[in-house]
Amino acid sequence: MIWRVIDRYATLAGGRPSVSPAAAYGMLDGLFQRALLAYTAHGERVLDGLADEVRTVLPLMVH
Repeated sequence: MIWRVIDRYATLAGGRPSVSPAAAYGMLDGLFQRALLAYTAHGERVLDGLADEVRTVLPLMVH
């Protein structure tokens, strides 16, 4: 599913993915895991920060 999002984002941006499906999964899964750990360990509010990080990383996956 992550790859479909990356591929669609690239299409809408007029480009193509610049990373492999495995790299895209690893990058986004890492962001999600870090946010989940912060939430479960400290009860931190993480959704806004996670959304900001995804918005920063997503363009890096397209050229």
